[in-house]
Amino acid sequence: MPPLGDGGLDRMVLKLAELMSADNEVDVVTVKAQGPFLRTICDDIRIVDLNARRALSSLPGLIKYLRREKPCALISAQYYVNVIAVWAKMLARVSSKVIVTERLATSQDLGRSGKLKDRLLPLLMRHAYLRADAVVAVSRGAAEDLAALLGISCDRIRVIYNPTLDNTIFDKAGAPVEHPWFADKNIAIVISAGRLTGQKDFVTLLRAFAVVRAKMEARLVILGEGYDRSKLEDLAERLGIREAVDLPGFVDNPYKYIAKADLFVLSSIYEGMPNALIEALAVGTPAIATDCPSGPREILPADALVPVGDYSAMARRILDVLADRARGLHILEASRRNLGNFRPEVCLANYMKVIDTNG
Repeated sequence: MPPLGDGGLDRMVLKLAELMSADNEVDVVTVKAQGPFLRTICDDIRIVDLNARRALSSLPGLIKYLRREKPCALISAQYYVNVIAVWAKMLARVSSKVIVTERLATSQDLGRSGKLKDRLLPLLMRHAYLRADAVVAVSRGAAEDLAALLGISCDRIRVIYNPTLDNTIFDKAGAPVEHPWFADKNIAIVISAGRLTGQKDFVTLLRAFAVVRAKMEARLVILGEGYDRSKLEDLAERLGIREAVDLPGFVDNPYKYIAKADLFVLSSIYEGMPNALIEALAVGTPAIATDCPSGPREILPADALVPVGDYSAMARRILDVLADRARGLHILEASRRNLGNFRPEVCLANYMKVIDTNG
């Protein structure tokens, strides 16, 4: 996997590793071992730190690892790392199966980069992915996007949803929240979560919330950290809503906040399969989302989706749900029938089937 961070990819890969470690020896091999999740990894899992500056420079270390350990399977996550994983197997000349996984609408991610290497990357990906033992995407939308980007058949790509909903989420959701806003039941709280980056488009959420605040008293909490923090704080100030917006940063237990909010909003420009949205619905918090590629339309009913970047539509939908409890209950009821696919045992069984059947 890429250098360890504090995002959804990191959480889901580490959760999958923990699930597999119950009956298998599991290593987590990372370009660089760092970040807050390191301390949460269970003792049964060995961390292999390639200690590289970037994915490409981790190639020699990964080749040595494969030759030394000869694992049954290597599961890789994120397109740069996926290409390196396939190259490493070819150069190491080992029989380990390589299963590459895509966790975003990849064309969206690459299309927003002005770097020449990112424009050339689909050619390298196509070459590598056709030589992988299996290709996995975390949603149907991500699979379709990847197939179109690489010019391959969608039949070559398996869809396996993330192991998002383990029982620890529900235990953590019941923990008390010390934040003073959550003690006041008379003022609605809108919540979101994710890295403070352009992909999550919290700018649109702030603009939508400014419209909401002009019509009713409410508060907005955005959990997560990232390089857009000062930009978002400045925008909240300019919109005149700074006193009603809080950005607590990265928190170890986001579920206790989400479970006690009145509405969760996903404002992303693109995703793969948004874990926070699934978790919000699972702990009983109504949610709305942008109809972004990909994921939300595989979970939410159509009337809970708004166009990407449309703050006016987002504001109207927020106001609708906050004003009418029945709308929120409808969203929860319509969404929950889709949540069973995100149980850990389902994800684990699907991955083990891919490993056992050679894709």
